[in-house]
Amino acid sequence: MNTTKWFAKDFIIQNTLSAIKDAISNAGGNEVFLIGKPDENYMIADIEVYAMGNKNAVPAILREVKHGEVIIHNHPNGNLTPSEEDIEVASEMGSLGAGFYIINNEVEYLYPVVKIAKEHPYEKLDCVMLSNLLRPGGILSVTIPGYEYRESQVDMLTSVSDAFNNDTVATIEAGTGTGKSLAYLLPAIFWSVKNKERVVISTNTINLQEQLMYKDIPTLKIENM
Repeated sequence: MNTTKWFAKDFIIQNTLSAIKDAISNAGGNEVFLIGKPDENYMIADIEVYAMGNKNAVPAILREVKHGEVIIHNHPNGNLTPSEEDIEVASEMGSLGAGFYIINNEVEYLYPVVKIAKEHPYEKLDCVMLSNLLRPGGILSVTIPGYEYRESQVDMLTSVSDAFNNDTVATIEAGTGTGKSLAYLLPAIFWSVKNKERVVISTNTINLQEQLMYKDIPTLKIENM
């Protein structure tokens, strides 16, 4: 019983379709739980079988699913409408960036409950431009009374910007007087605006939190940062 207008061949390459069909056949036509890996065109190019069940259910091995991969599971009766359990699993994995497909045993039709999470093209920070905001002659130096240029602040800003651009973790030790707040606030704000992505800043003390909320961030807002 076909309940979908989508064809499996539009989501999965031919060799992999055959591999899925073999996996279902080896399981006696029962439900199977597979994880699919997409190619650069987001077509499923490789699969791995993780569990086999009965005609009505199969274990869901969710811990093995990675961001950008797809859970593929069959409904032996041909009705590809997702069950409540399917919806629950699809919701959980979809929030982690994984897809969820239901197929029939003939691997002809497919119901894409959650489609593959495609890579978001991030716009990188311009480290030179950000550094110039802090340098003599930059907007901060000419608008903030008593502004003091600090090379160590520029160095820290560059390290933070590089961490954003390269999706890495930066551990930075900076002494008193470095101007740490602006060194991480500027990259964080520009990244959030450019990429429409939330950036969370967590402070170790209430005092620093209040400094950011009532001094540093309002200052940058006034200067149209």
